[in-house]
Amino acid sequence: LSVAVDAASEGDVETIRRIVQQGLDVNQGDYDGRTMLHLAAAEGNVKVARLLVEEGADVSVVDRWNQSPLHDAVQSDHQQVAQLLGAYGADLHYDDPAGVLCNLVAEEDFDGLKNTISFGTPPDS
Repeated sequence: LSVAVDAASEGDVETIRRIVQQGLDVNQGDYDGRTMLHLAAAEGNVKVARLLVEEGADVSVVDRWNQSPLHDAVQSDHQQVAQLLGAYGADLHYDDPAGVLCNLVAEEDFDGLKNTISFGTPPDS
């Protein structure tokens, strides 16, 4: 799994393709429940993310902190990955959406605010 996680993080599509063809479960997580899709999203590796979702990766999977790959893409401002995940049905579900929105406003992170709203967090939360 560590080779797959490294490859996803580094954007190594060919290694991911080979590992998946050898039978690795694309939804297998590490000790924190972070999958290859989490890492590809966090690093903005859209080609790896596309391959993983095409191979059946769960776009709604959450890690031990209840963070999905879409959360990682939005928080890291990786628009292409976020849009890809959104096209496959991912959306943001925060336990405290109003708190998240207030924090983004307080931090003056207006891109983050826009992204958070556009991926399913209602502004009137």
